[in-house]
Parts: sequence; C-alpha cells; structure tokens
Amino acid sequence: MQNTTKNKLSELQGIITKMPLEMFCMVALPEFGVRWRELSKAVRNARLPMQPASIARVLCRHVSKALTADEIEDIVARLRLKLVATQSRTWHVIRLSEKTTDEPVTVTLRAVPGRITQTLRKNKRSMRPDVQSVLLGDLMFLSIQLVSEQKEGSVLYVATPPGEPVALVSSVTAAGLLKATVEGLGYKKYENANLYGRDIKSLLRINDRAWNANAEHLTEIPEYAPTPVITDTGIDYTNKLYDENYVDNILGPEPPVITDLNIKSTKLFFDRSRLDKNINLSVNLKTEDLAKTLKSWVSKVVATQSRTWHVIRLSEKTTDEPVTVTLRAVPGRITQTLRKNKRSMRPDVQSVLLGDLMFLSIQLVSEQKEGSVLYVATPPGEPVALVSSVTAAGLLKATVEGLGYKKYENANLYGRDIKSLLRINDRAWNANAEHLTEIPEYAPTPVITDTGIDYTNKLYDENYVDNILGPEPP
Repeated sequence: MQNTTKNKLSELQGIITKMPLEMFCMVALPEFGVRWRELSKAVRNARLPMQPASIARVLCRHVSKALTADEIEDIVARLRLKLVATQSRTWHVIRLSEKTTDEPVTVTLRAVPGRITQTLRKNKRSMRPDVQSVLLGDLMFLSIQLVSEQKEGSVLYVATPPGEPVALVSSVTAAGLLKATVEGLGYKKYENANLYGRDIKSLLRINDRAWNANAEHLTEIPEYAPTPVITDTGIDYTNKLYDENYVDNILGPEPPVITDLNIKSTKLFFDRSRLDKNINLSVNLKTEDLAKTLKSWVSKVVATQSRTWHVIRLSEKTTDEPVTVTLRAVPGRITQTLRKNKRSMRPDVQSVLLGDLMFLSIQLVSEQKEGSVLYVATPPGEPVALVSSVTAAGLLKATVEGLGYKKYENANLYGRDIKSLLRINDRAWNANAEHLTEIPEYAPTPVITDTGIDYTNKLYDENYVDNILGPEPP
C-alpha cells in the first residue's frame, strides 16, 4: 500500500510539473483546497524558484501528510484527465447510433460515469473500474481504466459533446472499454469514422454533416478575376489586397486544422498525345496546419497571375527523359545545382502542376536572410520558360539546367498573360501571320442571317473587326 501511495505521489508530481502555472491555478489547485497565497509562500520559504517543478515538490509534501491514499488516487486520476484534455494527442472519431435514452443533457453529465462503471463491473469482475469525468467548455472528458492490486490496465480517454451522437477516443482497439463507454453515453452501437487528428474542434466540424454539406467550393478552383480594391488610403491597383482576400477565402472561413491528408486518385495524363495512359496519383501531406500550407502554396501561384513574365528560350537539351520523369525530377535537380554553387544558403524549391503548365518558386534562404524569389512557368517538355526576372543569373542558370538544357536566351518578350506569351513565342503559331502586316480589304456586302438579309453592314462590320487579327488574338 505504501509503495502504491509513493507511486501515485510520484505521478502527481509529474502531472503538476507538466502544467503551466496559469493552467495549474485554474484546473489543479482547487482539487487540494489550498490557496495560491499559502502555496507560493511555502515555495518561497523553501527557497525554490517559482516554477511548476517547485510547486509540485512542495504540494506533494503537503498531500502526503494531509490526504489518504484513496484521496490521492482520486486526485491523480482527475488531474491526469484534465492534463489529457488540455494537451495535444491523437483522437479517433466514433459515431454513435441507436440511442437508448431521452434524458436531458444535465442528467447525462451526472449519470455517464456511473453507468460506465456499472457495465464494467458486470463484465470485468476481477478488476475494479476507475472512471473519472470532467467538463471543460462544451466537452465532457472521461478517463476509463481497469485496475487491481496486481496491475493497472491501459487508460481509455474519451471526449464528447454531451447529447451529440459522436465521441472522440484515444484508442479504437480497446473493445471492452469502448462498448461500456458507448452504453454509458446512452447508445447501443458505434462505428469507426476513420477520422483522426489532434484538434478536437476540427475533427467535430469535419464529422458534422451540417457543416460539410455545402462544400462544393472545395471541389473546383474559384475564378481568379483581379479588380482594384478600395482601401482606407485610396485604391489598390496592384492586386495585392485582392490576392490576399482570394487566398484567405479559398477554403472558406475558419478552415479546420488538419495535419495529415492522404489523397489517392487515377487520372488521364494531361496531354494524351504524349501519353495515353491513366496515372495513379498518391499524395501524402504532413504539416502542422494543412490550411496554412495550402494557402501558402496558393499565394505563390496567385502571385504568378498578376506579375510580369519574361520569355526565355531554352537550347541544347541534355536529356531525353519522358515528361512524367521531368515533372518529378526538376525540383531536385535545381536544388542539387544550387547546393553546389551556394553552400552558405539553403535552396527552397517548390513546384506545382496547374493545367498544362508547371510552376516553380526558387529561393535561397539562410538563418540570417532570405533571397528574392524567382518564379518560373513552363510547359513540360517544351524549350521555353517564363520567368519573373531575367537578372537573377544564378537562379536562372540552375533552373535551365534543372529543366534539362544547357543554355538560354532572353526572347525580349514580356507581359502578364502566360498563354498569349507562349503563343507569340510559338513559331508554329506565328509562322503564317502575314495577315498582321497589312490592313485587310474592307468590302461590305449584305449578310444572310436566320431572319433575313442584313443590308446595314452591321454584321459585316462585326465580322471584319473580329477577324482582323485572326481567331483568338493574344
């Protein structure tokens, strides 16, 4: 018994040590019936620094003398639960079904721990159930454990919004504890939603069908149509504010916090004339906040939409690899080249494929500074690229080599519309452009329409103007 108490005191000291002072005062101190003034005075008298470890040490001395072993065990269980409720951990979503009671939420809050205990006593008579509950905000947290004098079972932690048919659990493999928990919450069955993460509110929002019912805006790229924005100091014609709003709203307000995203899909290759096959796509993203990461990527792409592009022509190809290989290899090759030349700075190369264009952002960074970013857009496999600057010689050289060429030349062609620049640069497109060198003859004639004959020359004039530069001029 003495060893058990000693172990519990050690665990109690460890729990308090992990708590920030503010959190300790809010959730832990009331458990001991001690005022902060008295506790802080005891810490100062012991000539210890005012930090969680010192408070834990002084408080555990007091607890060992003032409380019984059972009281210490109860406090440890409750504080352990409160610590779990406020710390980051992986939660698994389970959906509850077949409700067995229509009691008010206030009754449920009081009854759940007892019902779980009762169910476990029936099924596990050799071990004693230890069920603790605490209400933090609009969530009820539970810790459920089976203990005996010889051993302690693993703890199942549960978080649930009272009255809602959903719960988050620390494990989906503890079948016995899970079944008792579901029955205690007033349901017969549960199913694993195969949804897990660390942010409870985000998991509940993703699981909430009412929240994600109208998520069509996530399935397609919203239209990018930059317009001047009126500000407090005037009108922003640079598209900077428009771009910021576009990126902020692309995922909707307050997107959930997602750290892992696994995507699997099968798509046709974007240019079937080169490769008429399905491509299996598998993307695994791991990040602290997926929404922030995606917004960062989008902001880089958006930045390419409203900037001036310079056309460079590539020559002396160094590789005959397929386009699919090029798409994967380019970022690594650029990174490798820059590492050789700029050993004091780390290359940061990002790439994304949008439609039939590959976009790249290339930057050199160090702990002290960040270099300027070179943006690149190129149709994979074509000896042409559009760059945001033609003066960044080092980055340009590495980019050209990464794309599989030795040399490049400035085409002295620049503008904002990428497709138009590529068409103008395309010799096949502008080879037969004699119609642009002279004014076509203007010879108005009546035009037959669906409703008769137009003698006013209105339709002739429209056709004359539309065709004067050829179809779809850049």
